[in-house]
Amino acid sequence: MTTTEQETITVGRITYQVVRTANENIPYELYGPRGARYGLMRNVPNPRMLFMFNLKGFTKRTPDVWFTDRNGRLEVVR
Repeated sequence: MTTTEQETITVGRITYQVVRTANENIPYELYGPRGARYGLMRNVPNPRMLFMFNLKGFTKRTPDVWFTDRNGRLEVVR
């Protein structure tokens, strides 16, 4: 991803900005509208699958969705 091209992903009706991190435990962070911030963590039994968790605290519900980066690009698994 270059500085002029921002990767985004849409979950339901909400579009998130995708930021790749250097942390192998949390390889992606998603930034949404109104300050929402989520991390994506790999599933231990199936490392190609990632799940979403709230980085601003665990009090708010996160979307129940799985992601994959099998082809090198982050995608929502339906």
